[in-house]
Amino acid sequence: MPTNSSITWFITGASSGFGMALARYALGRGYNVVATARSVAKLAALTVLAPQRVLALKLDVTVPTDATQAVNAAIARFGRIDVLINNAATASSVPSRRRQKPNSAPRWTPISLGHCR
Repeated sequence: MPTNSSITWFITGASSGFGMALARYALGRGYNVVATARSVAKLAALTVLAPQRVLALKLDVTVPTDATQAVNAAIARFGRIDVLINNAATASSVPSRRRQKPNSAPRWTPISLGHCR
């Protein structure tokens, strides 16, 4: 059975809100955390908590190459990804049915991380 320090969480949108809270939760329990955000500077507070167990990476989920690079860096550093939390998003106070034009593409992009081990 793996120890907590061998379990790795990959969290998108970790610079604030739920992403930051989940990253702090995982670190508090001894897990490794790959924390991602559009701005790595916003992840500094997490890195200070456990420098050996935090990998802070730039990831804009609308840029597929960012996702590929982040996954590769996570596996290179920790050897695997055990938990994936896709928390990155934007919000708007306008209901989506009013904001989106008919037949337009959605504002979110699914990202397949493939088989992460």
